[in-house]
Amino acid sequence: MIPNQQQTELIPENINRALSGMRKQLSGIEGEITTQRTDAQSSLFHEFASILDGFMRAKIDTEHKLKEHEATLEMIYQGHPDIQIQIEAKAKEKQDEIARKQGHKVNP
Repeated sequence: MIPNQQQTELIPENINRALSGMRKQLSGIEGEITTQRTDAQSSLFHEFASILDGFMRAKIDTEHKLKEHEATLEMIYQGHPDIQIQIEAKAKEKQDEIARKQGHKVNP
């Protein structure tokens, strides 16, 4: 027993009052826990959505730049078809080299 606390008479009425007070305190604590849990989950989902948004923006930017570079490359090919032939030949050689390293049969 706490020294400064006044002892109450142990009658059913006082016991019920004390138990009701304890239930109210526990309910308040449970409510706070639930609120904090919900807030933490909301924050987590918000952060996850921000990360996904960043990835999507980066993907869109990359696709846009790729299209610009493809258009530039196509203009270069139109002006100098021999460049396209050389680039495609180098790419084919590289693919054949990779296929040989992996043990695949290379078509001539």
